[in-house]
Amino acid sequence: MTTGADEAADERLRLRLELERARHELALMRLREADLQRREQALQAEQDALRNSRLASLNLIEDAVDARNRMAQAQEQLQRERDLLEHSIESLPGVFYLIDSDGRFRRWNREFEHVTGYNAQEVGSMHPLDFFAPGPDRDLVAERIARVFTHGRAEVEAGFRAKDGHTVPYYFTGQRVMLDGAPHLVGMGADLTARRALEAQLREVQKMEAVGTLAGGIAHDFNNILGGMLGNLSLLSEALEITHPGRMHLEQLNKAALRARRLVQQILAFSRREASVQQVQALAPVIEDAVAMLRPMLPAAVALSVQLPSYPVYARVDATQIEQVLLNLCTNAWHALPASGGRIDVVLEALTPVDGGREALARIVVADNGCGMDETIRSRVFEPFFTTKPVGTGTGLGLSVVHGIVQAHGGRIDVFSQPGQGSRFAIVLPMSAEPVHAPIATNEEPVHQAATGTRVLYIDDDPTMAMVAQQLLERAGLHARCETDAAVAIAHLRADPLAYDVVVTDYNMPELSGTDVARAAHALRPQLPVIVSSGYIDEALLECAQDGRVQGLLNKERTLEDLLPTIGRALAAAGIPRA
Repeated sequence: MTTGADEAADERLRLRLELERARHELALMRLREADLQRREQALQAEQDALRNSRLASLNLIEDAVDARNRMAQAQEQLQRERDLLEHSIESLPGVFYLIDSDGRFRRWNREFEHVTGYNAQEVGSMHPLDFFAPGPDRDLVAERIARVFTHGRAEVEAGFRAKDGHTVPYYFTGQRVMLDGAPHLVGMGADLTARRALEAQLREVQKMEAVGTLAGGIAHDFNNILGGMLGNLSLLSEALEITHPGRMHLEQLNKAALRARRLVQQILAFSRREASVQQVQALAPVIEDAVAMLRPMLPAAVALSVQLPSYPVYARVDATQIEQVLLNLCTNAWHALPASGGRIDVVLEALTPVDGGREALARIVVADNGCGMDETIRSRVFEPFFTTKPVGTGTGLGLSVVHGIVQAHGGRIDVFSQPGQGSRFAIVLPMSAEPVHAPIATNEEPVHQAATGTRVLYIDDDPTMAMVAQQLLERAGLHARCETDAAVAIAHLRADPLAYDVVVTDYNMPELSGTDVARAAHALRPQLPVIVSSGYIDEALLECAQDGRVQGLLNKERTLEDLLPTIGRALAAAGIPRA
């Protein structure tokens, strides 16, 4: 039988067990809570790590995108620079090349292919020396290429040979550059054809200037002779009676001397380089003058025929330039004839308007029966420096000058030619109406003449000219002292500066020139008129006359006609009484 004490003991035991179980469960709960916290912390750590990983990945992606963009931009910039470099190379005014130390072409432009005629594949397989003919040019280029690699730079002028074999003068440069650690040659080549043409033109201009200078000197000497001849002929003619049989011969001599004087004037006009002065004038006299200059040059086997109309044909022209055109054309015609001779025809004609809409034209034709020209030559005859003559015998400038002169006159030049059938050059110019001359004024100033008794100091180193001048002056009633030594004449003037009313001096004399005499006279007596006589009045003499030291210029070949009027004008300008 269970007692109350046992029940209490059992209850205490149950409560103790319950308490222990509760404690155990609490411990388990705490363990579970701690584990849960650890799990939550681990999960949070994983989440944080995942979040950080995602952020890192995003940063990496952004960095990769930025890097890719920057790379794309760099590639675009590089491509732009490459395109610019390519465009620059292709736009260079010449050939461009890049060559390695083994002589292989690494780069060149399209102009290189265009000039040489080789395609890219062919150029890439060639050596630089393949573009030069064997001989001095190739050897020189080889030496200059080697110099680039040893000294850093070189240049050379040589004939650049194309695929078809023709050679063009070129100027080449070379500069050493380092590419990928290896030396290369980079350079350019420029065509020298135009420069050589300009150099040839300059030489021609200098030659023409030399011809002009020579013509001036020759003209002076010839005019000395002609002045003396004409003066003596005039004096002799006056000394002979009208019925004297020798007067006819004197007249022929006088005509011949006048023709010679005119020929010298034409030579001087032809050699001078003056501005074109076009005026309306008849063409027939211009043609006759040109033919007169040409005839003495032609061989006897060459027949020169001139056909002029019975009526005058007028045009606005520069006579000297048209004469030059005719001389060039006729000279070319002569050179086209065989050695056995031939014929040159010069024809002037007027072309009447057709249909009322075209102006009247003048046509000058120069034709020959020489060798003629084929179409290739005919199409190039007016190109500067083009010539079919052997080297050293022709400049190729004659017909280009002709073409330029005709164009400057508002005209044209037509060429008709076939091989073996001669050539025909037709110059067509606008025709002009006959010029209207102004009526002669009735109140013209009379021709100045020196007063009788005028004292003249005449200086000329040519004794013949001095003698003729003295007789002409004394015949006109003037007192003349003639000296052939300028120093002696100046000494006389220094001894008595008032002894003379006027000084007439030759320009071209040994030791002292005419301008030296003018300066000395001006220093001794500033009011004393000085006249300079010359067979060739050049720019220096004109400048001297303009500065006041010379009061008159006299063309020596016209001494007979102009000596006394020129003295009269100088005296009048100085205020000295005249007749």
